[in-house]
Amino acid sequence: MILYKTSSIKTLIFYTVFLSFWNFNAFSQCNGAVDSCNKKYNEVAYLTTHNAFNSGQDGFAFPNQNNNIATQLNDGVRGLMIDVYDSNGTPVVYHGSSIFGSEPLSRYLNDIKSFLDNNPNEIITIIFQNDPGVSANTIENDFNQAGLSNYLHVQNKFSPWPTLQTMINANKRLVVFNEVNNATPGQDWYHHIWDFAVEINYGSINCDYGRGNPSNDLFVFNHFITSGLGTGSTGDAQTVNSNPYFIDHVTQCQQAKNKLPNFITVDFYDLGNSLDVVNQLNASNPGSGGNDGGSGNPPGNGSDNTDPKILQLETGGQIIIKANASLNLKGLKLTPDTDHTLVADNTATRSLEALGDAPNESMARVFNFASSTNDFTGKIVYYYDTIDMGTITHNDAVLQVKNDADAWSNYLDEDATDHQITYTFNSPVKLKSVTASASSTTLSINPMVEEMNIAIFPNPVRSELNIRYQGDLDIELFDFLGRTIIRTKSKIIDMGTMPVGVYIIQTTNKSTNQKNSYKIIKK
Repeated sequence: MILYKTSSIKTLIFYTVFLSFWNFNAFSQCNGAVDSCNKKYNEVAYLTTHNAFNSGQDGFAFPNQNNNIATQLNDGVRGLMIDVYDSNGTPVVYHGSSIFGSEPLSRYLNDIKSFLDNNPNEIITIIFQNDPGVSANTIENDFNQAGLSNYLHVQNKFSPWPTLQTMINANKRLVVFNEVNNATPGQDWYHHIWDFAVEINYGSINCDYGRGNPSNDLFVFNHFITSGLGTGSTGDAQTVNSNPYFIDHVTQCQQAKNKLPNFITVDFYDLGNSLDVVNQLNASNPGSGGNDGGSGNPPGNGSDNTDPKILQLETGGQIIIKANASLNLKGLKLTPDTDHTLVADNTATRSLEALGDAPNESMARVFNFASSTNDFTGKIVYYYDTIDMGTITHNDAVLQVKNDADAWSNYLDEDATDHQITYTFNSPVKLKSVTASASSTTLSINPMVEEMNIAIFPNPVRSELNIRYQGDLDIELFDFLGRTIIRTKSKIIDMGTMPVGVYIIQTTNKSTNQKNSYKIIKK
């Protein structure tokens, strides 16, 4: 929750100037997912490419990847396995023999530098499978020449990993491991991977540990088949990278080892469902809450994903989002094309309950404003995770906006990027609620039941049912057979453990003794 109170001209000028020069994130994405920010580095899964450099796009004769490293990063790859050899004092990359293709390491470090510069919320990991003849000093020289030194994260093997948000705040967004352990004093960034990780055997699909200590924090999940010649196979990759085979293998090993697979390492990542598997892993693993003692956003200041209140403007306050700057409200990014003012009194909340009922329902990520905004023109980006989608597919997802008349309208996505929907409003719109749905979905005019100034929401409900009323109420919840389940005066009812079905809630106004009954759908 972020509280803004701008009761003086001085404070107002601060916010105006701040938003003029920087994109302001009330809550930003971390490695493409809003809900990964508060997870520690070892609590996140990363799509990782085996022999990342060895691509057909760059002309290597027997590739393990179709696309080169620059393309991989743009496609969502966040871990890179790179073979490095020495060529007269210069680090070069090749697989097996240089006659099949070779490039200087510096070429790919420049690609990584460009990506980190242009994507300030992304973290990249390099795992060097380096020849013993390559000194750490020559590797370090290439990092210095590429301008990557300031991005390097240093991790003490006896300390807990920081959260992604902490690493992003510190701008230490490049983690480097090597297999040889030849770092010299002062090269603490050049981590020996087997001090930090354990792997499952590569070359065959199983759950058997290979190198590394099983008690280490990180888990290298090798999921590729190596031919007798040590080369990749698009046919094998298409098979093992496709669900349900892929997700079943990951789930089986995660359960057998009681350990989250971190580096999901594949050949030909663009074949099959590699990124979907990584997104599903991250969506289903909540992490420990990010208590790393680092410099991440404190709880209640936008980093608490369970807090529905994401922005509050108190009396007299306002925020001016300058033209082409951005305000990111925990996954709803507003980028106006002219100066846009959010004024008090107003509160923005994020609900993780879908509106409607399957198949006519929204994604389980709904942004609400207590009062509709002023006319907005510009770009809106709605971010979502796999767990929010229900039965909705990426290709069929549309933006849904409720205006000040409580009418919903849908808008077609302007880009093809998964896990976000983008739309540019050229005509003014007043925002009251924003979510996403399938293109065929029609959302109700008002998802809340309002009678006698009582509001009951969300309905359907998965967990907490909220009853909004200024006075005192006696509340009784019945199952569909008329049996009393709960009697309470609390205006929050936890229905998370109740069976799916239909319930009746009856409210009694203690002053007037007026009774009202409502049907509630538990999902």
